[in-house]
Amino acid sequence: MSQIATSIEQSKRLLDAGVRPSSADMCYKTLDVEDSESDNELVFDFITRPYSEYLKYAGPLGLSYRAIPAWSLSSLWQMTHELDKTYEFPTTLSANELIDTLVSTIILRSKG
Repeated sequence: MSQIATSIEQSKRLLDAGVRPSSADMCYKTLDVEDSESDNELVFDFITRPYSEYLKYAGPLGLSYRAIPAWSLSSLWQMTHELDKTYEFPTTLSANELIDTLVSTIILRSKG
């Protein structure tokens, strides 16, 4: 299956590099769970709406939901281009490889 946006791990790498979550054009919706044996979140949905629309909110029955930002392939390309106008978009990679390449490029270029 082809990836259309960053994975949760790739998203966390971008956030750690200082990319603003408000720039995310997609998100993963998670359910916060009270379980000391887990990492306290259960991902149950991928949302194709901007992250800003799904900031933490209270759900039914007192459940607590939150969103993890995700960036689409087109958003990653735009961010890469803003960091380096001469960046050449690789054309021989799969969507998954391309997303990982762009994430790494953004992280490297935002540090320098």
